[in-house]
Amino acid sequence: MFNMSNFIEENLTEGYLTRSFTETQINIFALNYLNRGQIEQEVFDKIIKFVEENEPYPEEEEDKETKEDKKTKEDKETKEDKKTKEDKETKE
Repeated sequence: MFNMSNFIEENLTEGYLTRSFTETQINIFALNYLNRGQIEQEVFDKIIKFVEENEPYPEEEEDKETKEDKKTKEDKETKEDKKTKEDKETKE
């Protein structure tokens, strides 16, 4: 038999993981379903807890990795600049 509450819970959590919905959207949708009586408070709490436990949002993780890559590149360039400067001083 079809269970609307399970369907909503599964799709909201899956939608968050696949980046179909943001945390804010999940919160709003879940609250709307709760207010309409389509899910119980327990399911609402599970959805909210799921989003909180799976933070940061996957996109933010990618941004973090990109920042780390950028820092590594900057550090490498700084080391190369130092070496070039040292080589130049050695020649003089």
